[in-house]
Amino acid sequence: MLLPALVLLVSFTHWPTVATLIDSYFSTPKGSRPAVWVGIENYQAMAADPVFWKAVKNNLWFAGATIPLSI
Repeated sequence: MLLPALVLLVSFTHWPTVATLIDSYFSTPKGSRPAVWVGIENYQAMAADPVFWKAVKNNLWFAGATIPLSI
């Protein structure tokens, strides 16, 4: 009886998370060029980008303000 709920849960929450994590280790396919394994290069580029850290800071400020207010 729980199988339909489990299938829906996995297919709409868990599988997209796993697929995104796997895709993050590949380059973006463009046109006829397929995706290529780049390993952690995408994460290194993200960690070196100051815009990423600004976005993290903004999200932490937003969460720090809205979560207590909503509770």
